[in-house]
Amino acid sequence: MAGKMVTVATFDMPTEAHLAKGLLEANGLTAFLADELTVGVAWHLSNAIGGIKLQVAENDVERATGILATREDRSIETGTELTNVAEMEESEDEPPPSAGDNAVDRAVRAALLGLILFPFFPLYFYSLWLLGRLTFSSEKVSPHKRRRMRLAVLLNLPMLVFLGVAVLWLIQKF
Repeated sequence: MAGKMVTVATFDMPTEAHLAKGLLEANGLTAFLADELTVGVAWHLSNAIGGIKLQVAENDVERATGILATREDRSIETGTELTNVAEMEESEDEPPPSAGDNAVDRAVRAALLGLILFPFFPLYFYSLWLLGRLTFSSEKVSPHKRRRMRLAVLLNLPMLVFLGVAVLWLIQKF
């Protein structure tokens, strides 16, 4: 492979880049993926480094862009089929989550983040407020999410103990 390498396409995801590289290699071109490992390991740097670059030899640029252009045309043609598959996957037996289920997920995330950032009180209060609202409301919560509610209460327990000790110390002090 003599000559300079030229970028013919950039990708955000390693899988997309490998599919395109495989297409070029299947058509007899030698291709290289630059910054693939960096994006694979530190995905948050993808925009900063310009994504994963698919590169070919300078004399193969026209042929590679032609091959990639036909791939894009085919993906546009089959795009409707892909959306139909996605719709079928969404419409499986499992009903969409209720507002109560979503609130439980938010409460667990807030409790976990509050535990990590201890003592970040607003997250604990938000989590406890969500749990209290769910406990005393008529919103439906699935059995699986009820277990997650108990998990959120356990995650909030260190905060509750800390606040209880702080209140008792303040009462004793004054």
